[in-house]
Amino acid sequence: MDIQENWLANFKAVVSAEIDAAGGKEAAGYRAVEARTGLGYDYIYQIYKGKPAHKPKRPSAEAMNTINRVYGEGRKNNWISQPVEKIDVSPHVRSGPSRPNIEAITPGSVPVVSWVQAGDWCGVIDNFQPGDAEDWLPCPVRHGSRTYALIVRGLSMYDPTGKHSFRDGDTIFVDPDRGADHRSLVIARLDDEKEATFKQLLIEGDMRMLQALNPSWPNRIIPINGNCTMCGVVIGKLESFI
Repeated sequence: MDIQENWLANFKAVVSAEIDAAGGKEAAGYRAVEARTGLGYDYIYQIYKGKPAHKPKRPSAEAMNTINRVYGEGRKNNWISQPVEKIDVSPHVRSGPSRPNIEAITPGSVPVVSWVQAGDWCGVIDNFQPGDAEDWLPCPVRHGSRTYALIVRGLSMYDPTGKHSFRDGDTIFVDPDRGADHRSLVIARLDDEKEATFKQLLIEGDMRMLQALNPSWPNRIIPINGNCTMCGVVIGKLESFI
């Protein structure tokens, strides 16, 4: 096996161990890995089932470091890239932080990408170079190293009476390494779509849905159940008064 195959095999072993610890309940196992690592539920589901639409070229440094830290206690560095082994998820190993300690960088420039490129961010891609993006903008908040910016299209997320509202043409900043929670604003891609979409994630028990903030939007709520991959959490919006 190469490093990528070893990583995927060990990642699946991690998920299997959490499912076993949850009494064989797959959803509970996925949620345990999500809670321990901050990786998205749908990303975990699709990697475990071997059905991502765009298989990652390689694991991100953030993902590998998080898995190493949470599940690799007492093992040598980069154990996740070593041959498959039995994973121990007993309480003493699972006592680490509930969210990854993502290495935050001071506010800096991030690439402005297209909605198709945002959909490809669901897999793990190489860092953008200056000539690869439509533009570069300074991100106003602390963010992970793979953060990117998008230009909002349409009015599905426009709700002037709500806490959050986004107009057509607004610029948003998205961190793909931040875990999505109930009511997080997310960028997601449905399996049968090439482009990503901007919605609010709703979680009610085992049910997961994407909701448009615009109360007048047709088909406002889209149920998802393993047929959707999270491409990042919206962490900020650029506002200009000129």
